[in-house]
Amino acid sequence: MEKIFFSLIFVVSVFLTINNQNLFAQLGPKILFDREIHDYGYITYDGYPYCIFEFENTGNKPLTIYNAKASCGCVIPEWPKDAIQPGSRGSIRIIYDTKRVGVINKSVTITSNAVNVEGGISILRLKGEVRSSQANGILVNNPSISDKPSNKTKVIQMKKMPGGTYEINCKVNGIALKFIFDTGASDVSISLTEALFMLKNGYLKEEDILGTQYYSIANGDIAEGTTIRIKKLEFGGLTLYNVDASIVHQLEAPLLLGQSAISRLGKIQIDPSNSTLTIIE
Repeated sequence: MEKIFFSLIFVVSVFLTINNQNLFAQLGPKILFDREIHDYGYITYDGYPYCIFEFENTGNKPLTIYNAKASCGCVIPEWPKDAIQPGSRGSIRIIYDTKRVGVINKSVTITSNAVNVEGGISILRLKGEVRSSQANGILVNNPSISDKPSNKTKVIQMKKMPGGTYEINCKVNGIALKFIFDTGASDVSISLTEALFMLKNGYLKEEDILGTQYYSIANGDIAEGTTIRIKKLEFGGLTLYNVDASIVHQLEAPLLLGQSAISRLGKIQIDPSNSTLTIIE
């Protein structure tokens, strides 16, 4: 009887120890990136060099980025020096030397005090190709589709934001919204805040919701998202119909104009000197 009693005490002790370890493991700062890979696509020589990786501290302690080390001197990372408070967001800005012709296959190693990545190490990757040309900007060769804009050349004014990103005015099913033009994002994406407003006010209908998708996030977990179809997306005098998009299950997620729309434009060129987007058929 005593043996059974002490065996039970041992099992309970082990159970409590494991639970305490698991609880402890959940405490501390955590880093969650919007993506781990940025695809520049095809860039012309001396073209647009910037990309932005956004992240959020999803933990319960301040997050500190200690260092960002590039795999090559052709990559210059910039990171926030102040601690990121729980629930707050920050960004890593990358500058790539686009005077180097050839394939881009580089990485930036982020060192932080995040407890949800092994050793506090996160790796961000860059890919794409710089092609020899005298034209400035980003050049992306996209497949033609039936509803591609018919104008041979279209210039759209954008707004340059702190951190090197560009904001573009759009209308989603008739509602005016400001998006970040992001060639590295796979889809047009909106936050849960905009999605709930659109559903409540009839800009988004139940029939527009396609279902659920699962995707890998920065800490290696699998997160759930919602896919929708935007019936009408307008920007710069252009109109795209039936654009696939995603709802990010965060209230303050950035609105991104990603490749599900950009890939339907043909060739695009960004001029950093005047913050314009040129679409060339």
